[in-house]
Amino acid sequence: MKYKYKYRKSAHSENFIIEFFQLDDADDLVYTLLDLLRDIKAKVKRIPENSFDDEYQLEVATDIGKFRISRQAFDGVLIFSEENNTVLEKLNALFSHDVRFERMQ
Repeated sequence: MKYKYKYRKSAHSENFIIEFFQLDDADDLVYTLLDLLRDIKAKVKRIPENSFDDEYQLEVATDIGKFRISRQAFDGVLIFSEENNTVLEKLNALFSHDVRFERMQ
């Protein structure tokens, strides 16, 4: 199964986001992302959330920049960066070379 995602502008800012959808298991996607990110020397820290148990954010620092992976309720996953869009462009390029990911328009 391929992980389907959209690389699009956020509705709340000028920044871009990577949004995964049609997921059977969001946690499985997060583990796959962490496996892929080992190649760019990712350092991951979990950010405490005060919401539902199945929601959390991971702060990720890599060779290509910093970003967050947000695991949302109902099997949603977003990747965003508050610093710049360049890191998301690089992640999009990384996903485009991996058979596990498919960008949707």
